[in-house]
Amino acid sequence: MNDVPARWKGQCQEGAAFNSSLCNRKLIGARYFSKGYTAQFGPVDSIRYYDSARDFLGHGSHTSSTAAGNYVHNVDYFGYAKGTARGVVPRARVAMYKIGWSGGIVGSDVLAGMEHAISDGVDVMSVSLTVSSQRFHRDAIALGAFAAAEKGVFVSCSAGNSGPDMFTVANGAPWMLTVGASTIDRSFVAKVKLGNGKLIQGTSLFVERQVISGVPVIYGTGGNQSSLACTPDSLDPKTVAGKILLCINNNNSMQLDPSIQILEANRTGAAAVIIASEDSYLLVPRDYWMPAVLVTSDQGQLIANYVTSASRATAGIKFVITEVGSRPAPAVAYFSSRGPNPLSPGILKPDVIAPGKNIVAAWLPYGVVKYVGSVPLEADYAMDSGTSMSSPHAVGVAALVKAVHPDWSPAAIRSALMTTAYTLDNTGYLITDEAHPVFGHGATPLDFGAGHLNANKAADPGLVYDSGVEDYLDYLCALNYTNEEIRMVSRREYSCPGHTSIGDLNYPSFLANFTMSAENQVKTFKRILTNLADDNDNRSYVYRAIVKAPQGIAVQVEPESLVFSERKEKLGFSLIMEVDGPIASTSKCAGLRGCVKAGYLSWVDGRGHVVTSPLVATFDPL
Repeated sequence: MNDVPARWKGQCQEGAAFNSSLCNRKLIGARYFSKGYTAQFGPVDSIRYYDSARDFLGHGSHTSSTAAGNYVHNVDYFGYAKGTARGVVPRARVAMYKIGWSGGIVGSDVLAGMEHAISDGVDVMSVSLTVSSQRFHRDAIALGAFAAAEKGVFVSCSAGNSGPDMFTVANGAPWMLTVGASTIDRSFVAKVKLGNGKLIQGTSLFVERQVISGVPVIYGTGGNQSSLACTPDSLDPKTVAGKILLCINNNNSMQLDPSIQILEANRTGAAAVIIASEDSYLLVPRDYWMPAVLVTSDQGQLIANYVTSASRATAGIKFVITEVGSRPAPAVAYFSSRGPNPLSPGILKPDVIAPGKNIVAAWLPYGVVKYVGSVPLEADYAMDSGTSMSSPHAVGVAALVKAVHPDWSPAAIRSALMTTAYTLDNTGYLITDEAHPVFGHGATPLDFGAGHLNANKAADPGLVYDSGVEDYLDYLCALNYTNEEIRMVSRREYSCPGHTSIGDLNYPSFLANFTMSAENQVKTFKRILTNLADDNDNRSYVYRAIVKAPQGIAVQVEPESLVFSERKEKLGFSLIMEVDGPIASTSKCAGLRGCVKAGYLSWVDGRGHVVTSPLVATFDPL
């Protein structure tokens, strides 16, 4: 890489087990912030947790390499996911700001880290953490992100890992990009070969290439439902030891996490365990600390039929197999936090989803990645999941857009990422929700926002919904923030205009809440679009509105077409969502998720630009 830009003001701060020589033309900055932590919890343990910018957990190494790691060949996770590792922007430079410690995270340290990143001269920032939900004037991440927006710094934040329940999304301020997690089209499998020759493929992330062949299979030794399901302390080790254990929970009223069944198999000394479950998505790599395979309920019953009918049932298992092209993908990861955000009722959050499930990226040197039995395993690359992994994917795409369009505002970049996102998976259907026991259930924008990040289209969105800091302050006015609370966010005096509406923030999505029993309800939104099309042929740009209205909602766009005569021209429109009649008296709102209706508005120019925003109607009580 060439020399560090002269505009860079950051530094490599020395500390425990870290000196400035560890920085280079790639890692150009490293700072740490622990004053708030030490004031609240006492001194940092420098031996175990490094009172310095050095990573002690692996989280920072993983997220930064996801965003901007350079090319590394012959990478794998104990044989899985072999290939060349690289970040979204492998030629980007990296500056790290450590604000997390063994005992937790303190808001003042978060804010100090973000403010130093801004003053150092970063272009984009990823914040892979959440803090307790508070109004924006008391939220350290929201305060830091607002300061970043003022200086033209794009901020991407994790949506949180509290899904699949609604109202769990974090980092809901409109001046940041809030990123949920998706699965990818890569699966990790094991193949079970029964003694009768039948081959069954299941899910596994057991990391050893252990050969299991011709081993007896045992099922239901206790003669009761508990032993069939392998509940804790239900099996006799004398009967199970050395055999492949089959576990099937046929009791629909008994919730049983597969990790609990693995523990029971290990307690009894099973050579391996096959678990019939539709909940394989719940397991993370560290749960596979003994040979374990998860199969579907139908596959489990097929194995059970063989075991109970054969005089001597046996099986073999082959582990460490990676397959690409899995379907359906992407799906919303089960843990990804969902909207709406009660602290910001006028804004749809999350904004987008990005890869966050079973992501392979760099890890700290000599860091334990997982255990097999009681044996710790170290690796240079680890597989991890969370919206912490999603945010760096998004900030990487933002960096690519910023490189092409250095004059674009953070709001314009966010708009480009949102309006070019896609909502159909690789089967051609609406993105599904991994939290459902059986795939095939469509998710909603409360789960995936505007859709899944589309890096190939984000640099040329055609039109953008741009916003400035005063627009955000007007939004706070509409939320009835006091003058003092607004001053805490903006660090200056600001007088609210005479009338503000939460629906008028120039945001690339539309969220309306209706009362189920009331009639003739109308929500009106005002938006302004800026023409940023890359074409240079001096022709006018004619965009026409295409609407798919949410079920039971009438939608009107005025005007129905926009004609831009030059680049950077701004044109406004209004959108009206109307409910004609009480929702409660119809079948349009059945069940909790049935109280969410979604559609979309697309502005199409006929030359390849499709500027799409979700239209979401929710109905009280959700």
